[in-house]
Amino acid sequence: MTPTAAVLAALSQHGLLLKQDKQLPNVVTILTGEKLSTSWWSHPKGKLIFNVLRELEDHPDVLVAKLIAGKDTLIHRRLWPAFLAATSRLLVHTREVHTESGRHELVTQSWRAWAKEKGVAPLASAQEGRRIIEEACSAIGASPATLPWNARPASRASRARSPRALRRRPRTAAARSPRRR
Repeated sequence: MTPTAAVLAALSQHGLLLKQDKQLPNVVTILTGEKLSTSWWSHPKGKLIFNVLRELEDHPDVLVAKLIAGKDTLIHRRLWPAFLAATSRLLVHTREVHTESGRHELVTQSWRAWAKEKGVAPLASAQEGRRIIEEACSAIGASPATLPWNARPASRASRARSPRALRRRPRTAAARSPRRR
């Protein structure tokens, strides 16, 4: 079995795989046989990992999106309808393309346009889509709380301390420095 075929088999079985993670099923661990605590770029199989990831990004049964904990997640085709229904709040799909000059550029398109191009329709119910993706997430040991629709908004206290909030906060008389005359 080729390295790409091994990853595709695992993706077909699980429905979701991360590119790299210390605990959850992921492409790097499948290809190296070890759980890396550092970046895969410096691993002796780094070139293999890069090539397999490129092949997977172009594979007709694979979608790569930032899903679990905001990390690059490979999503098998069978979960695409649920993913599209569940992530209607996400704005765009991005992918890297190689230009004729050899540069790498990001191309963006709406999820609606991506789905039309791939011939995939979302499930009718966003709630059902989320349930299916959450089950697939749990099946690989990831917490459904790491999914974008379950992300907790920042607390009032943390929003109040944000640099943007601090710039807008009106200054009290006690906080104003005395005027020089």
